[in-house]
Amino acid sequence: LEATRRTTFEARAKALKKKAAELHAGASQELDSSVSQEAASTLTVCTGLEKQQLSTLAGEMKTREEELQKALAAHEALVWEHGLRTRRDELHRGLKQSHATDEETKERVLQYLEHGCVMVEVPVKGVAKQKLFCLSKDRKKICCEDLAEGGASSDGASVTVALLAKVRRVVLGQFSEAFAAFGRACSRLDYNSLLTPESGSYNPSPTGTAVNPGAVSKYFYRSFTLELADSEVPALDLVADTDTDFEVWVMALRWLLPDDKEVVWGGPLSLGGRAQSETLDADEAVVCTRWHLTPQQFLAARTEASRLQAQQKGARSLAVPL
Repeated sequence: LEATRRTTFEARAKALKKKAAELHAGASQELDSSVSQEAASTLTVCTGLEKQQLSTLAGEMKTREEELQKALAAHEALVWEHGLRTRRDELHRGLKQSHATDEETKERVLQYLEHGCVMVEVPVKGVAKQKLFCLSKDRKKICCEDLAEGGASSDGASVTVALLAKVRRVVLGQFSEAFAAFGRACSRLDYNSLLTPESGSYNPSPTGTAVNPGAVSKYFYRSFTLELADSEVPALDLVADTDTDFEVWVMALRWLLPDDKEVVWGGPLSLGGRAQSETLDADEAVVCTRWHLTPQQFLAARTEASRLQAQQKGARSLAVPL
């Protein structure tokens, strides 16, 4: 009997031990599963935060890159504009050299235009646009190139806009269909009022992007039209950026076009009511009205020409050996 009870007790103890082992194993599996789920949840949160941080960083880097690109473009525009001003200043100094020959002056002007200068092209319809206009290396064509944002050269391919052989006439001022259609082109009264007695049409400020329908007339004395024959467009209407650029284009066109191709103002200047107009003789008055010179400008130029002539005459007399 005692042996039977011991056997029963051992069997029950063994069963309880087995049951305890099974319970322990189940608890371990539940714990492992809970830890795995918590770790996965933590990893998901961390991954989401990392992605958000990376996205924010990428956005900041893109914004910074755009800011740097704009700053670089602005810097390049300033450098390019400085180059234009430097070439213009060098041209000024060269033109003021009293010992320069006509051929040297001509070469300086043409080389300046080969580098190009900014002008506004005025369309019959649409928006006036700044472009870089230059003389081709063979000096037979006028080419243009679009400007990049900020005003610098886009370094794109230049396009021929006019063959000098196709130029029928050059009309100075705003007398074309495009100027009339674009805005309030100058009437005779308007452009007469733009001239001051001593300095004429002198304007120290660049034209820039100010050419719009309401303001185009202010730049009458920087405007000109190339009338073209046998061309896709009948005319090219331009406004120079400075007085100097206007003058050198007029000089170059006079030199490069045949004598039978006119470079003229589209209408005469009225001398009525202008001071000292009564001191001009008939021929001098014609010169003033045709070339838009005030009487004071003409008289000052005549005085200076007489002084230089006397100076040269004196120099020649001193050079004659006794």
